[in-house]
Amino acid sequence: MYRRDWILPRVPARLDPTAADRNVKSIFLNGTRLTPILPAEKDWLNGTIKKEYSSIELDRYHFELLQSDKKDEIVTGVLSVVFWGFSSGADGKFREDRALARANQLLEGHKKSNTPMSPSEIAQHVLQSRKLLTEENIGEALLTMMKIPFLGMSFASKVLMFMAPERVCVYDKIIADRLKKDISVDRSLVTNPAGKSRLIDKASAYRAWCQYCLKKSIELNKIGSEWSDWDGQKHSWRSVDIERAIFAMTIKS
Repeated sequence: MYRRDWILPRVPARLDPTAADRNVKSIFLNGTRLTPILPAEKDWLNGTIKKEYSSIELDRYHFELLQSDKKDEIVTGVLSVVFWGFSSGADGKFREDRALARANQLLEGHKKSNTPMSPSEIAQHVLQSRKLLTEENIGEALLTMMKIPFLGMSFASKVLMFMAPERVCVYDKIIADRLKKDISVDRSLVTNPAGKSRLIDKASAYRAWCQYCLKKSIELNKIGSEWSDWDGQKHSWRSVDIERAIFAMTIKS
């Protein structure tokens, strides 16, 4: 039985265009200040502080940005997902400055040699990926999202996950390593997200992985199983909850 009791080290981090805190490091999107919002590391390590947060609310925050019809909100969603993904790692340590720099990389490029994609182009790729998801073309949605520079398979899948968490999930190195080592897993699920595998193979493995997690979530919901969020609220399983549970079990093993 999968457990999803939030032993995950992921911190509830986001970039917020409404906070406008001039006292902290921020990045700017078309003149709008995007302020990092996350708990202090020492507070997050205190078990009681987690009860004040909801992963469902964090998911909803990114979902609403990425499903917006406004291009700047869509791009804010992408930047916030990148910030979230780099804010903490499997070791539980916070890396806010690095996360902010990696998010800003999408806007300014890597060093001065790489020209970044314009916010308008980023938004167009998200809109196209969104359309492909509605058509159940999960693999093609991944490949479209990967056209945004600096995302790669791992972060492209993170953006897609927040767009449709009920049926889409993350495929990163930790998940890939677990699937590779598990001899009971169908080999169609296995690829190297950071390697030179063919794009078609990455798309195929990602589609199979999302289908696997969706199937497991349906099975658990049929027997009335639920998972507990940071705030103690219980929820039905989604595809992403299966992936997060497997992620949690992997880093704890």
